[in-house]
Amino acid sequence: MARRIFSRLSLPIRVTLFLVVVCALLIGSDVAARLERVGHDEVHILADRMLGGLYVAAIEAHGRRAVLVDSHAAFIAGIIAIGRIS
Repeated sequence: MARRIFSRLSLPIRVTLFLVVVCALLIGSDVAARLERVGHDEVHILADRMLGGLYVAAIEAHGRRAVLVDSHAAFIAGIIAIGRIS
């Protein structure tokens, strides 16, 4: 049944679904490998909201708490802080 449904989808949608699955596998394996080496219950993620949100979901699925730090906001705050020092 899934094969029939999948064959009716347009090529761009099939490619998108394939990429979503590959992305999920990569993020899941990355998180699983890194969490084995980290003993902390809380993990900080420095990323944009879209990619960081995927990592947060994967980390929380492993029973850990994830804190997303917006990389763009952190960059701007750092540049402003450097400007004040000069």
